[in-house]
Amino acid sequence: MRRTRLVAGLLCAVTAAAVMTAPALKAGSEPVNYVDINRIKAEGLQRSQVMDLSGWLTDVYVPRLTGSPMSQKAAEWTVAKPREHGLVNVKIEPWVNRSGF
Repeated sequence: MRRTRLVAGLLCAVTAAAVMTAPALKAGSEPVNYVDINRIKAEGLQRSQVMDLSGWLTDVYVPRLTGSPMSQKAAEWTVAKPREHGLVNVKIEPWVNRSGF
């Protein structure tokens, strides 16, 4: 019984190693686009707006209950931000209160 567990564990380890290395081997044959990688890095490290956006959501629009006026203001702000960046099909989805909340 001990030997069966050892063989099963070894088989699992070998299978996991094969599964984890298969995507890496496949990706190794594709050319790496360093120009785009560096552009993504520069955007994230030099022009990131994450802290500003999270500050608005956590400091300005944080005290909101479902269906409250502040909840509506937060939803409108959240829809306005992607529109500022050029997205066109941004909308607030209707929420149906089925549970009486």
